[in-house]
Amino acid sequence: MIFISYSHGEQELVQVIASRLSEIYGKEKIFYDEWSIQPGDGIIDEMNKGLNKCKFFFYFVSKKSVESKMVALEWQNALLKSMREDVKFIPVRIENCVVPPILTQTLYIDIVTYGIEVGIRQMIDVIEGNNTFKKSDSSFSNLYCLIDNISPQEMIIEIKAKYYLEPLAKFIFFFNNDMEKLHFKLLDENEFSGGLNRAVKFDSFISDCYFMGGPTPITPEYSFKVKVSTQDSQPLSLKGVMHQEGKHSFRGVPIKK
Repeated sequence: MIFISYSHGEQELVQVIASRLSEIYGKEKIFYDEWSIQPGDGIIDEMNKGLNKCKFFFYFVSKKSVESKMVALEWQNALLKSMREDVKFIPVRIENCVVPPILTQTLYIDIVTYGIEVGIRQMIDVIEGNNTFKKSDSSFSNLYCLIDNISPQEMIIEIKAKYYLEPLAKFIFFFNNDMEKLHFKLLDENEFSGGLNRAVKFDSFISDCYFMGGPTPITPEYSFKVKVSTQDSQPLSLKGVMHQEGKHSFRGVPIKK
């Protein structure tokens, strides 16, 4: 059981994280009051049930959660439990604030410094028993590419999500080939937007590229597949793929060998 302890003043942020974790582990494995406590339930009784089953306790540290007596009751009981039983107690810093002195020696996940995506990755690492609390996690990508080379002149690029939904299915493809001679087809979809763009300026380079966007979000169960073919004898040579994360924000997608 994963226990999420937080102040309702930070519910908008914490709910995003709780929902991401529920997509991986299921709501039944996560104690999050929004779905774990129903109308008519005794709050203290349900909290105790959650703590008794808890194996991972994530305490979201903010000014409001530090001041909350109810949240203090949760994390103090969890901290005592972690000293006696096989329970991991992990603070998650979501705001610059004074941390309770008893927690100053505890390693924590730092969303304030490294952002929500790194924070979620580190929470998953803790749950899975992987090494965590390292700055290199800032390179984490939920998306990755798989390449199926059908022939030297034809390939399928499949973009997949590891853990959670990516609502914006828009990508830019770069090839070493003459882009005018390439044909792109989005598979498993009836419609898409996109086309060839010449001499597009990015932060550190200028390049021809092919933009393609689909109507369906990407999930661990539903990928984005593109078939690329060339009209001449030069073999296809993929240079890279970028994901559009915002109006003017792009990020490289790792290609899995």
